[in-house]
Amino acid sequence: ELKVFGKLCKLSGLGGEGNVNGNDHRLRKLDLITVDGTQIDAVVAAAELVNTAGLELIPGWELQCQISPTSSSTPMVQPVNMLMNQCLELSFSCLAYDDIDVSGAVIDLVSRILVSLEKKESFWNNNIETTNLTRGTLCNSLLSRILSILHLRMKYPTDFQFDYEDEDEAEEEMYRTHLRKLYQRIVRFRPQLVLQFIGSCLSSLSQPLSATSPTEIEVALRLVFHFGEGRRPAPGAKTALRDGPFREIVIALHRSDIASHSHREVLLLYYDLAV
Repeated sequence: ELKVFGKLCKLSGLGGEGNVNGNDHRLRKLDLITVDGTQIDAVVAAAELVNTAGLELIPGWELQCQISPTSSSTPMVQPVNMLMNQCLELSFSCLAYDDIDVSGAVIDLVSRILVSLEKKESFWNNNIETTNLTRGTLCNSLLSRILSILHLRMKYPTDFQFDYEDEDEAEEEMYRTHLRKLYQRIVRFRPQLVLQFIGSCLSSLSQPLSATSPTEIEVALRLVFHFGEGRRPAPGAKTALRDGPFREIVIALHRSDIASHSHREVLLLYYDLAV
């Protein structure tokens, strides 16, 4: 079953030779980058397969790293490490895919990856080979990559009406609820890394905030609001406000003209953040 990772990497043109940051888009018999309605059923099935196989792989990889020397170059560790690299590439590509059935199919796997990163960080830093990364920084690199994907996928479609009695929109909202839980797990694990990410996202918004696209400002406010919810110990917002950078972000929002935004959901979220 685990051979599926190598086969899917070849079909999709993703880097499958152990480089977690490498993408080769020259060959895409199964396109995990660009949404193609003619392939959607196959892509959903592939995502579900990646999720199932990945959940089987991680416990075995963790055990292998425990019983073998902590060196990715040892013959016993190399094959399982290559499988893990392929698993990561496929799971991140599926998570970033612009379809909630594909992206949502790997949420359980990404959640399990985050649990493993948190509990066995040294194994990840020492056993996964990467290029263009300083040894020991893999964990932060993976978390930053997941944050970028979550930021992208948490954005509502431009035609979203926030009508939760509509079946399709209710599914969209449930999907984003799961994404926010992933985000909050990263907040608890690496709050300072998340704060840097939030600051970068807010800095990239057009000014004035009252005229910013509802989709862009709403997801930025989500990052701030759920940062407070995700911090520990509870209550998270009180704990978060002890962080100087977070206080500065909140103060900057209050000093902006965001309260004059025309979109109802943006205002409601801002008021939730304010209180």
